[in-house]
Amino acid sequence: MKPRPSITILTPGLSAGGAQKVAINLANEWSRLGFDVELLVLKSRGAYFDQISRKVKITIFDSRKVSYSVFALYRHLTKTKPNIVLSVIRDTNILVGFLSFFVTNIKFYGREANTMDAVFKKSFVSKYFYLKAMKLIYKRLEGIIANSSYTLKDLIKNNIEPENSCVIGNPVITKNCENLLEAEVNDTWLNSKHLKTILSIGRLSPQKNHPLLIKAFSEVYKKHKDSRLIIIGEGNEENNLKSIINEYKLKEVVKILPFQKNVYKYLKYAEVFVLSSIYEGFGNVVVEALYSETEVVITNCPGGTLSIIKDGELGTIVDNGSDESLSEGISKILSRRSHNRGSILKERALDFNVVDMASDYLDFIIKKR
Repeated sequence: MKPRPSITILTPGLSAGGAQKVAINLANEWSRLGFDVELLVLKSRGAYFDQISRKVKITIFDSRKVSYSVFALYRHLTKTKPNIVLSVIRDTNILVGFLSFFVTNIKFYGREANTMDAVFKKSFVSKYFYLKAMKLIYKRLEGIIANSSYTLKDLIKNNIEPENSCVIGNPVITKNCENLLEAEVNDTWLNSKHLKTILSIGRLSPQKNHPLLIKAFSEVYKKHKDSRLIIIGEGNEENNLKSIINEYKLKEVVKILPFQKNVYKYLKYAEVFVLSSIYEGFGNVVVEALYSETEVVITNCPGGTLSIIKDGELGTIVDNGSDESLSEGISKILSRRSHNRGSILKERALDFNVVDMASDYLDFIIKKR
């Protein structure tokens, strides 16, 4: 019987991000199956550190930037000699692709986690060299795993065509999710039977477009005085968002909470979850909302979120960038007397369970070995 390959999963950090959570979920599941798994973290421990299984080997470089890790990574990989290295995000894809020129006895794989929008927001010079690097290096990788068909098509549209690729959704739902869902939340708005809370979860960055949500909510609140808005997340947009909240005089009905390890206990009490992103590779939190049996409103943005809700069958799609469309979408849900499709939403979320998604990953990276 052929021995199981050793696998190193490479992630920039363990902060509150979708790619980082994917790295941990894959590492935990593969180690449970008996694989020799190392989680290689380039920056720092981060919020998700305590969610890593004891069976997973952990190595932390504590570098200030991903690019500073290249020599340390080369030395580490030539010493540990894993059979497979899987990078979970674009910057580290380029890093391991570069190392593939010098390390020939390891199979390097990359994961494409987002649309190309962020690349095209770079300066002209940075964008030029970044695209050149992607075109050259992605062909060096054994394969690319895209988290949605849109993500893969976006690569190909921009003439970045890996030699080998596939689409596998993010591994989101773990066996522990039901316990997380049963946890009690201590929040006066969510605990109130007389209020309808709108919830948004994600880092406070321009991509998530929380200003649009706040503006839309200002219109929702005029019609629904029992509505409240909670935004959960951290980031460099926080002060700007607080200024907008004050500008619309919504301080008493809108609040921003810091990052929460367990979002399920918030989602299950919310009337509606909103994703107002400008673009979004996949959207783990959309799956988490469906698992919590919470109604979902998302913008019609580039990326894989529409496929999660089956192009509107399991959620409400509104015009991207339109506060009027977003406010209408939210108001329609708040005006409904009852929601009777919770089990259908949860069933869809289970399509992205860790066991099945991790198995699909293994089928792709091991068959090429």
